[in-house]
Amino acid sequence: MLLTFARLIGWTDRYVVDGVLNVLSALDAARRRSSCAALQTGLAQDYVYGVALGVLLLFVLAQWGLR
Repeated sequence: MLLTFARLIGWTDRYVVDGVLNVLSALDAARRRSSCAALQTGLAQDYVYGVALGVLLLFVLAQWGLR
């Protein structure tokens, strides 16, 4: 009886829970891919600009916080 219940729980976890989570993960990945596609250009200078902007933002926030 207990072994049958354990097998039922294992099957439910393997096929139902994992299946639902895989579908949700695939939908989320597709949504993220479309929203981040403009940020991923593959050009090194674009990434350097992003890092420079982030450093500048950190400097501005540090100066603003020290006053």
